[in-house]
Amino acid sequence: MKKFSEKRTLSLVVLIAVALIVIPLLGGLGLKITERRAAKEFSSIAATTDSHGNDLFSETDRLIYASNKLLEEGKRLNPDGGVEFENWASELENAIESCRDQKDAIGRYTSYESLFLTAKRFYNRVKSADSSELEACMSNMDEISKGIERAYRYEYNDYRAKYDSLVSRWPGSLLAKLFGIGGGEK
Repeated sequence: MKKFSEKRTLSLVVLIAVALIVIPLLGGLGLKITERRAAKEFSSIAATTDSHGNDLFSETDRLIYASNKLLEEGKRLNPDGGVEFENWASELENAIESCRDQKDAIGRYTSYESLFLTAKRFYNRVKSADSSELEACMSNMDEISKGIERAYRYEYNDYRAKYDSLVSRWPGSLLAKLFGIGGGEK
């Protein structure tokens, strides 16, 4: 009888160990698959061209170009710059590079938002100088941003809602941390 109970205890320990490994693994895999599916839906929408032949990447490329023009004009208006101006310019350059480097639709959309806000801050800091070119750059960026928001904001919000519902509750939040889903803001 003693041997049977020893085997039963060992079997129970093995079963618990397997459950502690397999359940999170399967849960994390399912969470990752669901998150990728939601990201793929947004990517599909972002890659679809509108009636003018534009998609998210071409629109954000236009914004990057306009941001570079804004930066050039700001530097032209502030040739001596100063430390504070150089910090503003560096912040905008970093945001431009970050947006340019994004290869997936989610990353491109979130970096676009960051780029646009950084460009607005830069513009507001240097706009005291009288330049119609600076005004034109910002006006162009506003127009591009409105187009991106109109075309992609709803779908991005839908992605975020799906993503947040996956990782906001237990055990999804724990599994997301365990499997590195999300990490930072997506």
